[in-house]
Amino acid sequence: MLPKPKYEVRNYHNIEPVIGLIISKKLATFKELEEYYSLEDAVDLFEIIEIDCYNEYKQAESLKNG
Repeated sequence: MLPKPKYEVRNYHNIEPVIGLIISKKLATFKELEEYYSLEDAVDLFEIIEIDCYNEYKQAESLKNG
Protein backbone atom coordinates (compact mmCIF):
# COMPACT_ATOMS: atom_id res chain seq x y z
CA MET A 1 0.00 0.00 0.00
CA LEU A 2 1.22 3.48 -0.84
CA PRO A 3 2.00 5.84 2.04
CA LYS A 4 -0.41 8.72 2.63
CA PRO A 5 0.86 11.84 0.82
CA LYS A 6 2.11 14.75 2.91
CA TYR A 7 -0.01 17.13 0.85
CA GLU A 8 -3.70 17.52 0.10
CA VAL A 9 -4.91 15.45 -2.83
CA ARG A 10 -7.77 17.10 -4.74
CA ASN A 11 -10.47 15.20 -6.57
CA TYR A 12 -12.60 16.20 -9.54
CA HIS A 13 -16.02 17.49 -8.43
CA ASN A 14 -17.91 17.91 -11.70
CA ILE A 15 -16.78 14.91 -13.71
CA GLU A 16 -16.17 11.26 -12.99
CA PRO A 17 -12.62 10.55 -11.77
CA VAL A 18 -11.92 8.09 -14.59
CA ILE A 19 -12.90 10.69 -17.19
CA GLY A 20 -10.74 13.31 -15.47
CA LEU A 21 -7.80 10.92 -15.41
CA ILE A 22 -8.10 10.09 -19.11
CA ILE A 23 -8.21 13.80 -19.97
CA SER A 24 -5.38 14.77 -17.61
CA LYS A 25 -3.14 12.04 -19.05
CA LYS A 26 -3.97 13.46 -22.51
CA LEU A 27 -5.21 10.18 -23.97
CA ALA A 28 -8.42 11.89 -25.11
CA THR A 29 -10.13 15.24 -24.96
CA PHE A 30 -13.49 15.83 -23.29
CA LYS A 31 -15.05 16.34 -26.71
CA GLU A 32 -13.60 13.05 -28.00
CA LEU A 33 -14.97 11.19 -24.98
CA GLU A 34 -18.39 12.77 -25.50
CA GLU A 35 -18.64 12.33 -29.26
CA TYR A 36 -16.29 9.62 -30.47
CA TYR A 37 -15.24 7.07 -27.86
CA SER A 38 -17.55 4.47 -26.35
CA LEU A 39 -17.67 3.51 -22.68
CA GLU A 40 -15.64 0.41 -23.55
CA ASP A 41 -13.02 2.65 -25.20
CA ALA A 42 -12.84 4.79 -22.05
CA VAL A 43 -12.35 1.67 -19.91
CA ASP A 44 -9.55 0.55 -22.24
CA LEU A 45 -7.89 3.98 -21.96
CA PHE A 46 -8.17 3.74 -18.17
CA GLU A 47 -6.50 0.31 -18.28
CA ILE A 48 -3.60 1.76 -20.28
CA ILE A 49 -3.11 4.47 -17.64
CA GLU A 50 -3.39 1.97 -14.80
CA ILE A 51 -0.80 -0.41 -16.26
CA ASP A 52 1.59 2.43 -17.17
CA CYS A 53 1.37 3.85 -13.63
CA TYR A 54 1.88 0.43 -12.06
CA ASN A 55 4.93 -0.27 -14.22
CA GLU A 56 6.41 3.17 -13.46
CA TYR A 57 5.85 2.58 -9.73
CA LYS A 58 7.50 -0.85 -9.84
CA GLN A 59 10.45 0.55 -11.80
CA ALA A 60 10.92 3.39 -9.29
CA GLU A 61 10.63 0.92 -6.40
CA SER A 62 13.25 -1.31 -8.02
CA LEU A 63 15.66 1.60 -8.53
CA LYS A 64 15.12 2.77 -4.95
CA ASN A 65 15.79 -0.69 -3.51
CA GLY A 66 18.77 -1.39 -5.74
